[in-house]
Amino acid sequence: MSVDPNRPMNILDALCPSRDVFVDLADKWVLLMLASLREFGERDGIVLRTVDVKMAPPLVLYELTELGREIAEETRALCTWTEKRTATVYEARAAYDRRQAAD
Repeated sequence: MSVDPNRPMNILDALCPSRDVFVDLADKWVLLMLASLREFGERDGIVLRTVDVKMAPPLVLYELTELGREIAEETRALCTWTEKRTATVYEARAAYDRRQAAD
């Protein structure tokens, strides 16, 4: 698959090639992050967990703290890199596949 160099990259667009590259980069961590959100996030001051016991069942809300917002902003750099370098990654994949097919 090739990437149209004139197409603006938008990692939030499910049909954008940058999304495909980002998913490949991110999928190894997503489940671990979700699984550890409560322990890691709360303990390290990244996530604030609030429980409203007046609700039935209790309502649990999560929000980013200032520290969490900071790491979210830093993560944006990975998104920007992915959007910028998607065509290069696709070219590298195609070159690799051609080499493998030749062997």
